[in-house]
Amino acid sequence: LRSPSTPPPAMIEIADKLVTVCATMNEYPHIRFRSTSDLCKTLADIFHNKMNEFVGTNTNWWYYGDATHSARDRSTLLLLDRADDCLSPLMHEFTYQAMVNDLLPIKDDRITFQAETVGTAAENEAETIAKDALLNENDSLWVELRGKHIADVIQILSNRIREIVNSGSGAALSKTGKDSGKALSLQQMANALKALPEYREVMSKLSQHMHISHQCMEIFNRQNLLDMSELEQTLA
Repeated sequence: LRSPSTPPPAMIEIADKLVTVCATMNEYPHIRFRSTSDLCKTLADIFHNKMNEFVGTNTNWWYYGDATHSARDRSTLLLLDRADDCLSPLMHEFTYQAMVNDLLPIKDDRITFQAETVGTAAENEAETIAKDALLNENDSLWVELRGKHIADVIQILSNRIREIVNSGSGAALSKTGKDSGKALSLQQMANALKALPEYREVMSKLSQHMHISHQCMEIFNRQNLLDMSELEQTLA
């Protein structure tokens, strides 16, 4: 973010979200920031104006610290920029959302990933095709998993696919149930998607996120990012 005369859309969006959080928590905070930070000053002004506008148009809304809710004082919103927090930019998170944004080409929440499918039973050959996906608030699975560690995401997806497989009539893919503690391979997942058409919609969504998470891990391993993360920890 920069601080030109006209605030960028991202800063306005941040202010809107802060107002939503404060309104939900019944907080009408004092605002504090470093006086030399133009960025924080701009954000503080935008938030202050939007919060005052919200309070003025919602006369029944109350906040902690007002005349009738004096159990505690008004809270304080502390705004910091990267000049105040020099270490965080050196650290890479390994949550699902962070790795998708760091390692994969994503634009406007849209991502293209390589999905593995299976051929006919006679051929039993895997084929890789490109698919598009939208990773936003409308994807409940994305919302659930995005804050989790990437390894946990793969394990959760594997367990859910395995549960569907094992609950299917005749346990369509008995092989996947043998190593219940291990994450499924992409080939096993593709086989499960083909063998259980009655679960196609659910399996398709699980398959989508399994492919995306595996793609992140492939890049992570290929680029030896584990070594880099240890260096980041040392620097911090």
